[in-house]
Amino acid sequence: MKFKSAVIGAVALLLPTLAQATPQTWTLQNAVFVDGGTATGTFVWDADTQTIGDYQFSVDGGYTTAFAPTTYSRTDIGGYAIFQTLDTLLFVFAKPDNTYSQDSERDLYLSVVSPLTNAGGTIALDLTNENYAAGECFECNPYRPFVSGSVFAQGVNVDPGGPSGIPEPATWAMMLTGFGALGLTLRRRAAAALAA
Repeated sequence: MKFKSAVIGAVALLLPTLAQATPQTWTLQNAVFVDGGTATGTFVWDADTQTIGDYQFSVDGGYTTAFAPTTYSRTDIGGYAIFQTLDTLLFVFAKPDNTYSQDSERDLYLSVVSPLTNAGGTIALDLTNENYAAGECFECNPYRPFVSGSVFAQGVNVDPGGPSGIPEPATWAMMLTGFGALGLTLRRRAAAALAA
């Protein structure tokens, strides 16, 4: 009976590990500004803790006199990312920029139409929000909105070296074989106890 309890306990401990969610890497897709410029890049979002991890964006083209090509990155000195819950979701990636003034800050607004979850999927950028439509700005003057774009995540950690919430097929096979062997052992012990 102690052996059976130990097996049930081991399975109970294993199941939460298998279901554990992992932060997702979201990729900006088809993001085009009103002036023809484009933005590409990725950011890591953990929906459970509502925190932003690493991020890297490149912005190029369009009205380059006001919006010179640049990158947004967590490694930028003075750069930072914030997440705010408003009437939609808003991710703001900021960096210092001296184009307009010594204290000017250049911001990339990625507002989305529905929450980003660790399940992944494709979520459109919010292009119509009156206060926080997706776009780029210097202290929001000048400002250039996106006219298209979305963010996409696989929904599982595809990094072969990283942790994953879903076991690989070989792991499932090993687990099923082990559970089958445990079941057979328990059945034989029960039959032996009845025979005695």
